[in-house]
Amino acid sequence: MIGVNEIIKFAEELMKLKDIKRTGWILKKVSDPESVADHTFSLTFLSYLFAKKMGLNENKAMKMALVHDINEILTGDIATRADEKNQTMDNATKERIENENTKKILELLPVDLKAELNEIWDEYNGLKSEEAKLVYNLDKLDYSIQVMFYKKNKRSTLGEDFGEEHLKTADQRINMPEIRKIFEQIKKTMREKN
Repeated sequence: MIGVNEIIKFAEELMKLKDIKRTGWILKKVSDPESVADHTFSLTFLSYLFAKKMGLNENKAMKMALVHDINEILTGDIATRADEKNQTMDNATKERIENENTKKILELLPVDLKAELNEIWDEYNGLKSEEAKLVYNLDKLDYSIQVMFYKKNKRSTLGEDFGEEHLKTADQRINMPEIRKIFEQIKKTMREKN
């Protein structure tokens, strides 16, 4: 049986992701930037599509996508930068805080759901499966596609260099050949338009 009060409390917390704008886009002066919930939606859809095409467990991949930024209910969106020294906190501290806050948010769920999603989170966070590696890579591809969309639709006042740091960050992290191929096409498309 679903714990009604637990689900309502969890859902109320979850709604906060709709109001948290992605920090990277705010820093790049994007008009009407996407929220964390917007990003989670597109990442979940990409995770389903790619996992299905690659013969992976699409349900597990979608769950990972859904939980991957849930900690931002408490932390807000802490931008990862190409050069760690330009971040508001180092990667190790960020990872520790994200892990702690993911666990806190999942505590709101009924025991069985909490256990399942904690396991999913640990698998994703530790990149312990092909699904985890896929979702991690797609997270970077998603914001690369978003850069292309914003640039194409002139949603930033920063001009030709808009998105270069996002692409550089993604370039450092995307390592799955299937995702890398698409990322290389995005880079090529964006640089041809400059």
